[in-house]
Amino acid sequence: MKIIRGGIALMLLAAITLASCGGAKSSTPIATTTDACIGATSKWALWSGGTCLRGANVWQTVNIPSFYGGTLGTGLYGPPFSQPDFDALAATGANVVNLSHPGIFSEIPDSTGNYVLNNAALANLNALLGMVKKANMFAVITFRTGPGRNEEDIVPQAGLTPLNSVWSNTTAQNAWVAMWQYAANLYKNEPVVVGYDLMNEPHPNAQAVTPVPTSTPSQFYPQYANAPYDWNPLAKKISDAIRQVDTTTPILIGGMDWSGAAWLNSLTSNGDSKTVYMVHQYEPQASYTHQPTTSTNTYGTTASSCGLTPCSYTRNDLLTQFHFISSFKTARNTPAGVNEFGVMRYQPGAAQYLTDEMDIMESIGVNYSIWDWETTDLAFATVGLAYDHFNYRKGIDPNNHVDVPLNANVLTTVLQKYFQKNTVRPSNRSF
Repeated sequence: MKIIRGGIALMLLAAITLASCGGAKSSTPIATTTDACIGATSKWALWSGGTCLRGANVWQTVNIPSFYGGTLGTGLYGPPFSQPDFDALAATGANVVNLSHPGIFSEIPDSTGNYVLNNAALANLNALLGMVKKANMFAVITFRTGPGRNEEDIVPQAGLTPLNSVWSNTTAQNAWVAMWQYAANLYKNEPVVVGYDLMNEPHPNAQAVTPVPTSTPSQFYPQYANAPYDWNPLAKKISDAIRQVDTTTPILIGGMDWSGAAWLNSLTSNGDSKTVYMVHQYEPQASYTHQPTTSTNTYGTTASSCGLTPCSYTRNDLLTQFHFISSFKTARNTPAGVNEFGVMRYQPGAAQYLTDEMDIMESIGVNYSIWDWETTDLAFATVGLAYDHFNYRKGIDPNNHVDVPLNANVLTTVLQKYFQKNTVRPSNRSF
């Protein structure tokens, strides 16, 4: 999700909008799958037997006090989370947390030119995993950053410099391979860790702009296939390195262009039988889920009127997006998942949008994690400084910055409806 975090500022720089007003519609039916979660006896079965994992993302980044002004707390990483934050998520019915976390190797090389283990990042990740475990939920580890890549490459922010040399520096790429092998060896016997998500929203196509722009797969691959800018070879190298030390934990791979659905088919197989291919689904992004509060596009249950102004999106527009996923699953005979999705909480019709999106994901049998579950840390939640556009606990009023009681909140009511379908937890499984 291309956004800018910096206090309450948020800017959308959508690379593509697949279902913009007046775009193509689809009413293609999506086949249902049987939920086999109750009988799941392995981590892989949680991904290959229907929708078994429903939960939320937790986001952390390197804390730069001079930039974030204390809103991310006083630690090296923020915003800070506490055990009650995870307990509250579990109480909604969620059974998985996607830990969207900085990598555990350094972003820049040391004086000898090597990328090395970042003990502080590792300790922070372990602390979060401990809280997830205590809350009786599973965890997916997603590395947002690492050798040759920083947070600003994902979410550019004025005043901070993006680092994306991983796409031109083979030493940095090799360090990503080493970082994941180290992590897999460390967590291979941890029963709550049910997935390794190799890189959050890779988008080397955004850097590979010469000699011509490469905003689509058909523009990108004739020039860059198997080059350092191509994510597929690096993803395979990481996968192979993981499998040298861990043969059972599922590997999760999102496509390029911030893991948008339109690039899903451009992912090549890594040759591993326990890999899940992932999507981040926010469409229609620019014209609905991330539109400014002054915009008038809506989501509802009546016939779509896109092509007019204002525009009204419906379930058919979502089916267009999820057709990418369902057709991919069928053609490749492989599981897929959605490890980010959501809508700014104040968009007109947000509750119906979430309802339809989660209902469709259930129908095609994919696991999913919403963006995102926010900390209750007071500094981060301060009015005027909070990043709470996706904090569903605060309801549909953009001017409200405190939690709304669950029985009066249409958004958390939707989350509970679907999260409470979960039947599998660490306490009733032994992997």
